[in-house]
Amino acid sequence: MISATAPSISLPKRNEWLAAGAAHRLDPATMASSDYVAISLENPGAEDALLAAGMALAQGLPTVLAAPDRKHLPWFLREADLSYPSQVLVVEGQQAPQSSQVQALHAEPAPQGPQYDTFIGCLMSGLSKEQYAEGRNHLLQVHETLGQQLSSPQNFCEGIAVGSTDTFGTPKESLVADLAALKGSRQCVFYQYENSSRPSGMWVELGAALAWGKPCTLLTPDLNGVPPAIRQGISQLKVVQYGSHEEMLQLLKDKPQELLNP
Repeated sequence: MISATAPSISLPKRNEWLAAGAAHRLDPATMASSDYVAISLENPGAEDALLAAGMALAQGLPTVLAAPDRKHLPWFLREADLSYPSQVLVVEGQQAPQSSQVQALHAEPAPQGPQYDTFIGCLMSGLSKEQYAEGRNHLLQVHETLGQQLSSPQNFCEGIAVGSTDTFGTPKESLVADLAALKGSRQCVFYQYENSSRPSGMWVELGAALAWGKPCTLLTPDLNGVPPAIRQGISQLKVVQYGSHEEMLQLLKDKPQELLNP
């Protein structure tokens, strides 16, 4: 545990994470044996750290998010300390948090939301309106295929519910609602529109899903834009490299089980 006499805690380097009291390995078991998790975020290149953030949030671990300012946090996490005020501390700038601040944090598990068959997450941040509309159409086809061919009619997908890039709610509300829906889902499908490396709330959701033991499938064009930990292999996660959008839509039509079943 943290010493009560220590004036501050050590923060990891840029875009890295530290699970205090546990081995440095990105998996739910590491997080479960940790006293707290400190995460440094400064985009780009923060994907592994975002997976760690999701695992920590799901397991109710005291979590420190450090960034030069909140703009370096993905939109999904910019108000995480308002979403989970007892569990999350956001530190801006260069100053390390005081040990007393971290000691004051405690578990605040995500609430159980409505029950769903499949949680559909998506990485479409930073897209143009035209790209977002195309990606949303792909999500609708994933949802329809799950319902019509894979006995999964009750699905949650914020990317479908939000019609355009202009109609998102607040980060505080979205983080709580999405994690509650994720916790209540039987399985998860995550869709990456393109292979750019971007800080996205989808990696937070995926980390939480893995921590909760959900069977997960990641649909990605290739491995160029996924977190290093995924390229190295993570249990419970099926990764499908779909190639082009045309190839993905053809797979949805011809081999839905191969594409979407974890």
